[in-house]
Amino acid sequence: MSNKKPKQYCTNKDLMRELTVYHETDVISEELGKMFLEIATRFTNRGNWVGYPQAVKEDFIGEACLRMISQVHKFDITREKPNPFAYFTQICFHKYIMEAKKYYKHINIQRDVCKKYLEEIECNEHMDDGFLKKILKERVEDLG
Repeated sequence: MSNKKPKQYCTNKDLMRELTVYHETDVISEELGKMFLEIATRFTNRGNWVGYPQAVKEDFIGEACLRMISQVHKFDITREKPNPFAYFTQICFHKYIMEAKKYYKHINIQRDVCKKYLEEIECNEHMDDGFLKKILKERVEDLG
């Protein structure tokens, strides 16, 4: 058995090197962008986000990357013990929370619209379509 530790995907040392280059040139390098993408992608593997559909996770990743890029200039590389990994992970976490709230708001609106339409169908005898009722009931149950 090998006692080797797995290689970290993004270290503070590597991030600091790229952030120093950024602060000198005001240009986000491709390597720094890859690190942001890796942080956001790996963050979706946490238990909080496992149940979300893949398309939603991809949206979360994209929004988190954009947020990290927009906040990169605020990171202070002159601090005594800078921890860029923690800084950008927190940005990622907060952006995921904001995106999850948007996602659930959208889901709740869909559910409410389906319920309202289902009520209208049940009240209006001219719109009595058994197939549509069945689909709407299933959709409301799926949305919770």
